Amino acid sequence: MLTGSPCFPSQIKVRDFSKAQVSLQPAEFSSWGDARAELMIEAKRPLKAQLQAELAAAASEEAREEITAAFASREKALEHDIGMCLRTFHTL
Repeated sequence: MLTGSPCFPSQIKVRDFSKAQVSLQPAEFSSWGDARAELMIEAKRPLKAQLQAELAAAASEEAREEITAAFASREKALEHDIGMCLRTFHTL
């Protein structure tokens, strides 16, 4: 007996998923942009507190400018790290 031939159709049903699309949305936020913004706020909070402490302890305006420039660089690196971090999704 030959299965899959015109006389004996196959019992296996095949679906074409080549054009299927999947979209994931964050559960706690209205968009991925909102989720990213919240991650940025949470990550920057300790950095900004440290900046304020160092600025308060700075002796001169020149020192404050150097501290501000250094923190701007660190903040930009932090934003890049958050933006490029791979996230893992689990489904049930």
